[in-house]
Amino acid sequence: MFDNAFQRRLKDLAQRSGLKIADLRSGSAKLLFSVGGHTQPLFIIDYDGIWEFSCPTIIAMDDVSKIPHAILAFVLEQNATNKRGFWCIETIGGKKVIEYMHNIPEKLLTPDEFRKLCWAIVKQVEALEENFRELVQRLL
Repeated sequence: MFDNAFQRRLKDLAQRSGLKIADLRSGSAKLLFSVGGHTQPLFIIDYDGIWEFSCPTIIAMDDVSKIPHAILAFVLEQNATNKRGFWCIETIGGKKVIEYMHNIPEKLLTPDEFRKLCWAIVKQVEALEENFRELVQRLL
């Protein structure tokens, strides 16, 4: 099967930035990062040259009202200071999941920017998950 432009570009960026692709399709990809003793997925979707980077957290509830208010306040404050990325709630597998997203025109990505962006997103998610674990421990 022949690769399309998205697949070729993603393969090139990943190879030149030292990142490994776990899954690659015609308009989407998944990279896996080892952080904090576990594997964190990062998804990339091509929307006509705008790449959406998304990284779900472990914070997943049946109902959005069940997400701790302290976590929602934290991500909203973070959104106010972020200039490029943002936190959102997405429905994944029937659950309301807090996820970090970042949209960027593909043409702006150099291998260095690609690597930095991927790791920055994963680290944002890791920091939120650590705050969530601490909150849960305090509540127990």
